[in-house]
Amino acid sequence: MRLVFALLAAVLLVPATARGQSAVLQIDRDSLRVGEAFDLVLVVDASGEVLPPDSTAFGPEISVAMPPDQSTNLNEQGRETTRLTYRAQAFALDSLVVRPVAVRVVNRVDTLVLSTTTAAVRMRRLVPNDSTAALKPARPPLPFGPPLWLLFALALASFAALAFWTWKRRGAPPPPVVAEPERVLTPLETLLRDLDALDRVPQPDGRDVRPFFDSLTDAFRTYLEARLNIPAHEQTSRELVEHLGRMERAGTLQSGATALARDLFRVADLARFADVRPDAQVARVAVDQTRTLGRYIEASREVRVVREGVPKSTTRPPTAHA
Repeated sequence: MRLVFALLAAVLLVPATARGQSAVLQIDRDSLRVGEAFDLVLVVDASGEVLPPDSTAFGPEISVAMPPDQSTNLNEQGRETTRLTYRAQAFALDSLVVRPVAVRVVNRVDTLVLSTTTAAVRMRRLVPNDSTAALKPARPPLPFGPPLWLLFALALASFAALAFWTWKRRGAPPPPVVAEPERVLTPLETLLRDLDALDRVPQPDGRDVRPFFDSLTDAFRTYLEARLNIPAHEQTSRELVEHLGRMERAGTLQSGATALARDLFRVADLARFADVRPDAQVARVAVDQTRTLGRYIEASREVRVVREGVPKSTTRPPTAHA
């Protein structure tokens, strides 16, 4: 009986590793740099649920990310093997030593506490081992300065490039001057320009006045063609007066314009075809009548546009000259 109790006590005193249960720490590198990331693997060979150790259990020289990747499978003896993989960083100087960590395994009967093995890895230095060595003086990228002939060649090339650029700029033609396009005159502006030119011509006084009245009626007929879209150069004076009379009766022409046109064409036709020679005062009045007719037609055109729905112009109808 005493032998049985002795054997039972011996079995209880045997460590867990002797009964096939173990916890092993592994590092996937043989050397590390300060701050370098690596995998810290904890392999637990025991049946039951493995509770992962907290990140603070691994010591101050290692930073461990939680939670670890955990996987469980069966080993060759049919026992459960749990693998915990921590993503960690080392901050040791000479070597990183991960000391034993307590791992709890919970099964149906009780809670088993296993102590891991010790894991160590060498740290690679960022500075030479002999920290007392003196710093070497800084050296230029070239053992000697550039040769003098190279500096002279660069200066000569720069001077030649500057001289060529200056000569090329002097020989280049000046930039073209873009002239602004000439503004196209309106029909009324064209008529007034021609009438102003006639005002600068010496007024005929008892001489041949046909060229003067030819120019006057030609300027007025050109205006009528452009503004009223009628073949004014192909119509007689009576046909033009009748056309203006129809416009006046229809309300699209200023009242009194037809009588003014009839008087203008009567004086012009007498001077052109009946060899009547009016004096300078009559010629000046004819020019003023033509100006007034142009302004009458422009004002009547504005009245026509207002009737079609366009906002009314602020231009007031002109007053006829005597």
